[in-house]
Amino acid sequence: ADANWASREWARLAGVLVIAAGLYQLTPLKYACLRHCRSPLDFVMLTQWREGRTGALAMGLRHGAYCQGCC
Repeated sequence: ADANWASREWARLAGVLVIAAGLYQLTPLKYACLRHCRSPLDFVMLTQWREGRTGALAMGLRHGAYCQGCC
C-alpha cells in the first residue's frame, strides 16, 4: 500500500511541475530572459562588459543565467 501511495504522490508532483513550467512560459520574466539571451553581443558589448578574467567569468555566468531562464 505504501508503494502505491508514493507513486501517486510522485505523479502528482510531476503534474504540478509540468503545469508550473507551462505557466512560466507566459510570464514577463521568461520574455525578459529571452530578450537578453537572443542578443548576446548586445548584452556583452553594450550593457554588461567587465574587464579581465573575473569579469569575463561574471559576464558568462550572468548571460548563462538569462539563457537558463528562457528554458
